[in-house]
Amino acid sequence: MTAPGKWKVLFLCTGNSCRSQMAEGWARALKGSQIEAFSAGIEARGLDPRAVKVMAEAGVDISGHRSKTVADLPTKDFDYVVTVCDHARESCPLFPGKTKVVHVGFDDPPRLARDAQTEEEALAHYRRVRDEIKAFVEDLPKGLEERLGRNASPHPAAVAQSMPSGRENPPGEPRPLLPRRKKLPHEIPSWVKQGARHFITINCKQRTGDPLLASDIPQTLLNSAAHYEQVGRWYLWLMVVMPDHLHFIATFKLDRGIQDIVKAWKSHQAKQLGIDWQSGFFEHRLRDEKEFDEKSHYVRWNPVWKGLAQSPEKWPFVLDRTALGRANPPGEPQSRLGRDASPYLKPKQ
Repeated sequence: MTAPGKWKVLFLCTGNSCRSQMAEGWARALKGSQIEAFSAGIEARGLDPRAVKVMAEAGVDISGHRSKTVADLPTKDFDYVVTVCDHARESCPLFPGKTKVVHVGFDDPPRLARDAQTEEEALAHYRRVRDEIKAFVEDLPKGLEERLGRNASPHPAAVAQSMPSGRENPPGEPRPLLPRRKKLPHEIPSWVKQGARHFITINCKQRTGDPLLASDIPQTLLNSAAHYEQVGRWYLWLMVVMPDHLHFIATFKLDRGIQDIVKAWKSHQAKQLGIDWQSGFFEHRLRDEKEFDEKSHYVRWNPVWKGLAQSPEKWPFVLDRTALGRANPPGEPQSRLGRDASPYLKPKQ
């Protein structure tokens, strides 16, 4: 936008019931002086009460919002359209030529909450996505300009070009992905070759005060994760410890089950380190290489997007395939530890 004034930004999702509503609410609350925010859906499905509830917990009232489609908006003249789900990205309507379309995908809380055993467990999914959307909005409008050269374009959105590895470069990755190695330094168990990869998020009940960064807690968590690798509970691709939660991608030995393995690991850490975890955890099976690349990128760059480090390499609380003596995960710009590193990470000096 060249003229003075606010950026007009539309957040678009499938039903304009949850994610796009959260984004509009955060943009109005945090960036009202710079952004004129709107939200809409490919169709209107009504405002999600849980979205209203968790936003109210964070001090943002979206109870007066209504679910609407693009046709219901007072204008179609936007500087940016931000699609926050894959369906919206694929079905994005046409906008005037100056409009830039940016895709920033977030997980769907209503879908995740279907398997929740308690209301608190369901709300945990909403809270996590709420906080991720907040982190994205906090970087606006600068973040939109930075994405323009990577995964934004006039509609229709450009498709990332395939890299020499044969896979797409994930959005936001400034350098090409490392090519897939033809042979890993160590033999991969046969069950890993056949098994699905799963993205896992585990949250603390305490979401303030950086409970996971106290003392030697992050290093102990990573060491324990490496131990679970050694004893064959999981095959870990990547783990990043954040101040109040952690993300990891793993292939599980399904004869025990994902629920049992993660529950046992959480219980051990709770007893050993005094961590008060939220009940349950978030799990998403990565269906293909594209999802694996995108989630690897998301996990690795999370500390940067949260303002905790200037680059992924600067965040010390990371365990990856290189540290474990095997291949670097997709999306990792460079190795922090050599191929001959110990399975247990050394504290960063």
